[in-house]
Amino acid sequence: MLLSENISDFLEFINAAKTDHRISCDLVKENEEALADLAHRFELYDDIYNDTAKLAKAYRKVRRERRRAKDKMIITKPITDWAEKNSNCLKSLNQLLGEVRKTERSLLNRHYNYKTDIVSKTIGKN
Repeated sequence: MLLSENISDFLEFINAAKTDHRISCDLVKENEEALADLAHRFELYDDIYNDTAKLAKAYRKVRRERRRAKDKMIITKPITDWAEKNSNCLKSLNQLLGEVRKTERSLLNRHYNYKTDIVSKTIGKN
C-alpha cells in the first residue's frame, strides 16, 4: 500500500462523513415535515378505519426513517465540527497528499544516468 493511500483514505473518510451529515440533516427535516402532515391528517380528518391504519403504518415507517437519519446525524456531527474547526489542517493534508503522490510517481519512473563508462566497458551494456 502506498503511503499516499493512507492520507487519501482519511480525507475521503472526512468528506464522506460531511456528506452523510448533510444528507442526514435533510432526511430528518423531510421526515419531520412528513410527520407533521400525518399528525395534522389525524387531527383534522375523520378517515375510515382502513385509511387510518395505513396512515398509522406510514407514521411508524417515517418515525423509524427519521430515527436512523437522526442517529447518523448525531454520529457524524463531531466529525463535521472537527473538520470545520480544522479546515486549514485539511487543506494542508490535501497539499501533503499531492506532494506524496508526486514523490511516489517520481520514484516509480526512476532511472539512473551513468556518469562514467565503467558499465559499458565491463559488460558492454548501458
